[in-house]
Amino acid sequence: MEFQQIIEKCKNIRTYAGTPIPQDVLDHILQVGEPAPTSRNLKPCTFHLMQDREVLQTLSKAKKAEIVLRGRISNT
Repeated sequence: MEFQQIIEKCKNIRTYAGTPIPQDVLDHILQVGEPAPTSRNLKPCTFHLMQDREVLQTLSKAKKAEIVLRGRISNT
């Protein structure tokens, strides 16, 4: 597959079906992501798997509040 084709197939998903993802699929995604190369192989990435919708919403609100407090979003 050519690079141009890969870019054209990329999707940005804004809505989700809400269907639970099977645990074996989640495990596979994490296994594939862990050894992925990083800058200077420093591996600064951590993965947190959240499946509880309330926890996700709480984290989202906290992150938005942090962004506002740091002034990354104008308060207009």
